[in-house]
Amino acid sequence: MGKRSSHARLFFYSLLVVLYFITIFLPSKAVMTAFGLVGLLCILLSFPGADRLYQMVGFLFLASGIGIAWVEGISPKNVSDHFVSPVMLLALLFVLSFFQSLMKVGSFDQALSRLLSARAGHLGKLYIRGTFASYLLTVFLFFAAIPIAHDLLKRNLAGISPSLQKKFLSRAILRGFALGTVWSPLEVLIALVAEMTRVDYTAMLPWLLLFSLGLLAADGTMGYRRHSAEWSGCDRLPPGDDRGRRRLFLLPVVLAFFLAFVWLVQSLLHVRFFTAVTLAMVPYAAVWAAMLGRLKRYVRHSFSNWKRQTPQLQNMVLLFLSVGFFNGMIQQSAAIDGLQTLLHRVEETPLLLFLTIQLFMLGMTFLGISTLVTLSFVGVFIQPLLENMNPLSLALVLVTSSVAPDVAGPYNSTVILMSERTGLNPYRISRWNLGFSLAFGGAGVGLAYWLL
Repeated sequence: MGKRSSHARLFFYSLLVVLYFITIFLPSKAVMTAFGLVGLLCILLSFPGADRLYQMVGFLFLASGIGIAWVEGISPKNVSDHFVSPVMLLALLFVLSFFQSLMKVGSFDQALSRLLSARAGHLGKLYIRGTFASYLLTVFLFFAAIPIAHDLLKRNLAGISPSLQKKFLSRAILRGFALGTVWSPLEVLIALVAEMTRVDYTAMLPWLLLFSLGLLAADGTMGYRRHSAEWSGCDRLPPGDDRGRRRLFLLPVVLAFFLAFVWLVQSLLHVRFFTAVTLAMVPYAAVWAAMLGRLKRYVRHSFSNWKRQTPQLQNMVLLFLSVGFFNGMIQQSAAIDGLQTLLHRVEETPLLLFLTIQLFMLGMTFLGISTLVTLSFVGVFIQPLLENMNPLSLALVLVTSSVAPDVAGPYNSTVILMSERTGLNPYRISRWNLGFSLAFGGAGVGLAYWLL
């Protein structure tokens, strides 16, 4: 039964994404009807295999949406319209594995290994390299970056105490992950914020890059000073070869050309940025694999990833589609007018609002609530504020508040992955990184307030 359910999710999730792409170019009534029906079927298929939290949240949003529709007399005929934005996010997750395959078959992870294996001198230098390696891996691989960065970095820490190793790894890797995630064009949280606020990614990118690089430099400087007197055993490790360096320098080129290609697709097809990302990712990765002479290997690896990872999207399918349906219903109801009245006074104290969002997002992770769930909830209530408050400021606060828990949220996937690798209690890792998480959020609030 489990295998058949997995095959059903693989087929219908893939069909939903294909239909989404078709609706972009052929938004006919028949296609939209099929799209809506497949979306409803995907919700039903996702319930049995979803985690308990996502089952509860999905049921709550769906039941609330149905209740609003019944009370307000809203017709369910246009239910497929409410699935378009959520499925765009799912499409981004769906095609992400194809980009990750390029990083693997292109041996970019090996190039980063050579970077870390070069002569370092002391832990201060290794901290900067480790954070930067985690930063680069994250931009391309997301969660897969954590175990890869851990294994690469740990090889270079022989000779120091296990406790110092674990603290060093937990700080360097998670902080590099958060700083890389906060601006990545492949990050689903940013895509979700862009859909909520209708702020284009290109408007956020310069500020998110400034935020990311500024904090990367500041944390690297402090990490260098903190660890510069510790352990000078890195000199024994051999330097990387020229081939590894060339492959490493190719990483930013791959991303830069990808962004340029996405902007070209966006301008030609007149679609939103993250829709262009989903359309551009597979052909772009395939072309790069062909240029590297590894197209056949890339196709095999991508096919394997598609079969393995797509059926595991049930949590995201259930969450995004149920939230999309609820948002569609509440936007058509009289409740939105009452919400606007309730939040009118908040507009007069934006700094308090921004701080509340940051602390609320971080606090909910300590209760075990997923960041995606919390962000979806907050996104519903900030809609009335978008008319009278700078949407860019709200978008930046939502992005930074969503990413800050990646460093210190004890139930976040990132901290749990690091906990599994180091054998530490997640709360200990959170304690080591809580100060950075609060500084990360505070910097986001400061930037957003400055841009009002």
